[in-house]
Amino acid sequence: GKDKKCDQVTQSIDEALPLLKTMVQAAEGEKWKFALTPLEEFGATLDDYFVCFLKWSKKDDSEDYNVTKAFRRLDSYATWMQDNRKDLETPLTAAQLKEAHKAFGMKITHSEDGHIVWWVDFSHVDQVAIGPNGSIPVSDSLRYFVYASHFIMLDKQAQEKGLYFVEDCAKMGFFKMMRLCPMDV
Repeated sequence: GKDKKCDQVTQSIDEALPLLKTMVQAAEGEKWKFALTPLEEFGATLDDYFVCFLKWSKKDDSEDYNVTKAFRRLDSYATWMQDNRKDLETPLTAAQLKEAHKAFGMKITHSEDGHIVWWVDFSHVDQVAIGPNGSIPVSDSLRYFVYASHFIMLDKQAQEKGLYFVEDCAKMGFFKMMRLCPMDV
């Protein structure tokens, strides 16, 4: 439940990971097989993803890992992936998403203070290609963002320091920006 008093908390990943895996094994449903999670593309294991969620559950001012909180977030992730199954059944690969990457022109770097930085510069986005009738299918736009998100999730610096998301709106108005990509994305 969401009652913080019932949350399972540990002080190490080594203690937290088996607890989280036990919670996942006890859960029911297709989503808990993580068939849509791009393991091979990133040379990752499910444990690598579980560690991401455990690190995300850690309070900044504490050494404690809230395993129950990690499970709740993992549940949301698994549900979202399952809900978007039709767009994610084809495995996510950089090669398949090359055109979407080119159209969005996003960059991912690391800052001097150790954070990962996800850059979006709307002056470099091919607005025609990603538009409703553009050459990049809506599903590929969604897949591209999912791919980038997984790349960031597995980045060790992002896990330790966090993420900066930087947008240069290129003097684009709010209404135009909100209509740039289809709402599904």
